[in-house]
Amino acid sequence: MINFFSREYGPEKYMRYVGSTKQLFGLRAFKYFGGRSDGVLAADVRTGAGLRYTVMPGRGMDISEAEYKGIPLCYISGAGIVAPAFFEPEGDEWMRSFTAGMMTSCGIDQVGTDCVVDGKRYPLHGRVSNLPAENVCMEERFFDDIFKMSVRGTLSQVKPMDENLVLRREISSVAGKNEILIEDEYENRSYSKSPFMILYHFNMGFPFLSERTRFIVPYDAVESHYEGREEKLKTVFTCEPPAERYPEDVFVFTMKPDKDGMCSALVINDGEKPELGLLIKFPFDVLPNLGLWKQFQEQDYVVGIEPCNNTIRGLEYASENKELRYIEPLQKIKVSVVLSVIEGKELLSLIENME
Repeated sequence: MINFFSREYGPEKYMRYVGSTKQLFGLRAFKYFGGRSDGVLAADVRTGAGLRYTVMPGRGMDISEAEYKGIPLCYISGAGIVAPAFFEPEGDEWMRSFTAGMMTSCGIDQVGTDCVVDGKRYPLHGRVSNLPAENVCMEERFFDDIFKMSVRGTLSQVKPMDENLVLRREISSVAGKNEILIEDEYENRSYSKSPFMILYHFNMGFPFLSERTRFIVPYDAVESHYEGREEKLKTVFTCEPPAERYPEDVFVFTMKPDKDGMCSALVINDGEKPELGLLIKFPFDVLPNLGLWKQFQEQDYVVGIEPCNNTIRGLEYASENKELRYIEPLQKIKVSVVLSVIEGKELLSLIENME
């Protein structure tokens, strides 16, 4: 089959063969219809090199489905796609609208167990994932010989006389590359400092995730989220088959950045030889920690790879233990996260360099 991204078939040549780039790659905007997903604005992105994924401006600018060459990469919970109108913030009811998918956003001021601090309630993992975006822009265009597909939107978490937090997000891919670039800018628009807790909840699922999946994480320290489970640290980088009942495991890593200040987490679908990998890269200065969530229960079979700026125990714990970060009045904080799907010789070389 012709590789239309090769030098032989660059844009100046392959465009002679097609009337629309959508034949090869591109964006497709749509809205969900019916049930609790009704009206959620979304966009399918197809890179033309095997990667396809769905961005949801109508629901937290999160990424729901993702697949590579027809192979599903992520876990979709039984809740499915849930519109923001059905968000239930009390206790663990946040889970009723937890799509999971390739990425669920957590924050902006709370990550971890729901709590009440100074009379204010902070729900499990915050509110940002259940906000619809404003100023949505979906764009496809050539930049010289690069074709970029992007979805942009603004999420506003506002309570008059209390908070005014904004997340501006752009999710983009370049045709011919199996990468997703997430570029975020957090802003505190108020004149009072605000707690700043963020976590990127990437959720691996079957068949990419199975008992033969393993992880490589360069780190300086790791601990179990739950006391009395230190024995599980011996198998932290491997997976188990589905079980009838499985009490979740959570591990928190203090990351070890490379010379460029970037952290990495590699998920490998292994076998007689490594077949497929998903690499997540993120900046140490903003996201120094990584959560690893394991849930191997039947039907809810998932591992979460979670770059974050906290230890996932909630705002109350972070405040009491003096580890809470803040975003200052009118301050802006930028962060970029890259997901890359890798296979073949490139994957083998990456594993060799990381191990």
